[in-house]
Amino acid sequence: MKINHLIKSASETLLFSLLPLTASVLFPQNQGLLQWNGLPSIVTGMLVTRFLGLGWGMVQLALTLGAGLVLFPPHPEALRVSLPLALIAWLGMGFFHNRSADTKRRFLQRLRRSVHRISVLSRKASSLQRVNLVLEDRIVNQKDSITMLHSQVKKMASLNLAQALETLLETVRLFTQMSSGSVWVLNPDTKMLVTAAVLGWDAGDHRWELDPDQSITGYVYRNGKPFSIRMVLRRQEFTGLDLQDSLLTFPIRVRGRVWGVLNIERLPFERYSLYTESVLEIILSLVEPSLADAIDHEVSFRRTETDPVTGFPLVTQLFRTLDQELDRLSREATPLSLVLLEIANFGELEKTWSRAALRKLFVGIVDGLDASQQRKSRAFHFKNDQQLALLVTGLDQDGTSFLCLELLSLVPGLGLAIDGVPVPLELIVGFSTVHDASRSGEEILQAAEGLLQLQRLG
Repeated sequence: MKINHLIKSASETLLFSLLPLTASVLFPQNQGLLQWNGLPSIVTGMLVTRFLGLGWGMVQLALTLGAGLVLFPPHPEALRVSLPLALIAWLGMGFFHNRSADTKRRFLQRLRRSVHRISVLSRKASSLQRVNLVLEDRIVNQKDSITMLHSQVKKMASLNLAQALETLLETVRLFTQMSSGSVWVLNPDTKMLVTAAVLGWDAGDHRWELDPDQSITGYVYRNGKPFSIRMVLRRQEFTGLDLQDSLLTFPIRVRGRVWGVLNIERLPFERYSLYTESVLEIILSLVEPSLADAIDHEVSFRRTETDPVTGFPLVTQLFRTLDQELDRLSREATPLSLVLLEIANFGELEKTWSRAALRKLFVGIVDGLDASQQRKSRAFHFKNDQQLALLVTGLDQDGTSFLCLELLSLVPGLGLAIDGVPVPLELIVGFSTVHDASRSGEEILQAAEGLLQLQRLG
């Protein structure tokens, strides 16, 4: 661009320099235009200086005067008049050109600043408009929000911890429009924070464990203080901590002690406010009694009805949980499915490995299913050592059927092994799905076992 401008300016200067010489040729009786005191040369010099600047004006005068001295006899009496006039015109027009360029430059700067300010104000106005719409919607729907909150809190009183945590995340989503969030608890065996419930995670998210000492989630768990990303701008205590995917993080208290952590990872801009933080604190305080009852219920089951090898609840707990779910179905229209999984070649495998080692393979199967489904499975031992039961909510019959197919295709890729030796598992599945409480728990079990028996015969 600069080279093109230079060529253009040089061409225009040369053209203006040729004009006086051309006029001299056209008027041979007035060679060098001396009778006119060289005024044409002065005029062209003024034009070049006005539009191209002092430098090109000087070049034009030099070319014109030089050519005149070479082509025509010098006349000192004419130069005494034309040369001072040319220099005065050159300086005057150069000053005018510089002032015009400076004025133009300042005007463009003011114009750019104005456009920038307008752009910034436009973005602010758009953001404020979105916030204003949220506030208006909040006021209009306040009554409905209170009713919805009461309904969500009531849903948590089911003594089912997994379902209670899922309801907690769903409640947070309804009130904050959160698109991704999770609940974390401390694993006493590994001393790591692990996921207890997730919502909105993508298939590529595999943050199943967090270091309590290196993450914001761990900071909140250890200190019992809520965290907001805005705090990072004002305080230095978060230096060195993993801030990834932590916009708002709150401790979940049960009977006055921190039991877990609620972490909000993705949230619309207009929802990120002190109001949202207040709403989260209110929700967590309201659900604390229900969480306490669910935790106590699960702990009591773990102490008395948990398999010592795998850590899964026994079949007696499955019967109780199934009755609780059917009671819930009498109030809510959420499908419930029972999936039975059996190692068909268990007796043959037992010739090579111990019964306890083979039963531990169920742990790897459930972990693989959790990673694939992005949710915690509710797994129970069934009537025989080679059988496992899964309770699934929210899937209809077709969805449960696809889940069984995915489970069968998933297991071979898990690479399950005992003492480094791969185990060739042959699995069969049976399932039953209900949409209301019209069927008893016994009928559901019989339907799932019936499909399992058909798989054995096949």
